[in-house]
Amino acid sequence: RFEGALLSPRWVEMTTTAASFKDNAETDLLFPEASAQTASDTYMQGFDLKHPIASPLFADLAGFPTSFINVG
Repeated sequence: RFEGALLSPRWVEMTTTAASFKDNAETDLLFPEASAQTASDTYMQGFDLKHPIASPLFADLAGFPTSFINVG
């Protein structure tokens, strides 16, 4: 049993530094790095991009419920 499900959670860190942005640059037409960076900057409005509430990748997930993460 799991408590949550994430489907292709590309934006779990607002820094947009994931290697997948570069690796998939030619094929990712939905959310390329430039669009992700613009969206991140607009959303965060100058706040810390690594804040764990905005970027769970940088959070301490101890005690977090069991989750299912599907990526492709």
